[in-house]
Amino acid sequence: MLFRESNFRNAIHQVKRHIGHAYATGKKWAGLIDGYAGVAGRLLNVLSPAMNKYGGGQAVQGITKGLQSYSEIRSKALGAHDEVKNLHGNIRRAVPELGL
Repeated sequence: MLFRESNFRNAIHQVKRHIGHAYATGKKWAGLIDGYAGVAGRLLNVLSPAMNKYGGGQAVQGITKGLQSYSEIRSKALGAHDEVKNLHGNIRRAVPELGL
């Protein structure tokens, strides 16, 4: 038979596992990038007076713009993450048979 319940359950299990691994990997990389952005911001705070003094003002402005852009992207990503968590909870309550 083409559509056996065991095949369907196996397919759901595989999809859940794949999505779980992708989520964990993405979260790990996002944490690493966020950590490096924090280090860059703190380093810029320490180095910017010296860079401005010796003619590196344009570099400081460019780096600052980049860090501000990163902060905006981070805020959007966290908002999307919250939306997905809410959707996950809604699906889990509406369709408990999926075992999410």
